Amino acid sequence: SNATPHHQPAPPPVACHRRTQSLPPRLSSKTRHPTQGHLSLLYDNPTMATFRFHSGLGGDIAVLEVMAESRYCFTFPQQLLRLWISEERRWQEELSSLGDLADQWHTRQMALLNQ
Repeated sequence: SNATPHHQPAPPPVACHRRTQSLPPRLSSKTRHPTQGHLSLLYDNPTMATFRFHSGLGGDIAVLEVMAESRYCFTFPQQLLRLWISEERRWQEELSSLGDLADQWHTRQMALLNQ
C-alpha cells in the first residue's frame, strides 16, 4: 500500500450570480421617473411601463419604457388628403363650368375611354 493518502484537489469555487428569488418583469407599483418635458408637443397617446432586471452584481436595474405615436404620422396624411380633395373639387367645378362638349369631341372622348 501507498504511504501517502490520495487526495483529489478541491474544485474551484463557482462564481454564480443567479437570483435566489425572481422579481416580476413588470412593476405594478408607481415609481418615480423623470418628467418627459415637451413630449406631448410632438407625440400623442404615450404609454409608460417600468421593468426591473437583475444586474448580476447584486442589484437591480429599473428601465422606464416610453412608447408614443408621432403627431406627424397623422397630421401630414390628413393635410395631404385635404389638399387632394380640394384640388379634385376645383377640377370638377372647372370642368362643369365648361359646359357640354361639341358632338364630335364627345364622340372622340367616348372612343378614347372605351379603348
